[in-house]
Amino acid sequence: MKTYILFILLNFSAIAAFSQVMKYDYKVEYNRENTAVTANIKVTVTNGIPEFTFYLLKDDFDGEVIMKSNPTAEFIYTFYNVPEGKYLLKIEDKYQRIAGNTIIISKNEADKQ
Repeated sequence: MKTYILFILLNFSAIAAFSQVMKYDYKVEYNRENTAVTANIKVTVTNGIPEFTFYLLKDDFDGEVIMKSNPTAEFIYTFYNVPEGKYLLKIEDKYQRIAGNTIIISKNEADKQ
């Protein structure tokens, strides 16, 4: 009887992990060096199962991978010196659940900060 209860609990834990929605926040901090505009993008995962892989893709989900982290147990990751352009921030967790958002790095946005 104990074996069956343990099996049911393990299955419930796996289902609960897959049903969670990964949540995150990000902050863009602009750098100004001479006339070039770059930014650091700090990503904080608030709900998800480590290990995470953080991607920065050109334009959209099918775009070229510009930057990528190694899988990490850390909930915070920063992309440094990202040049002007339109990017897709993509985060993938241990169970291949994906979250993402479009980020635009531009001189106009830098001037607002």
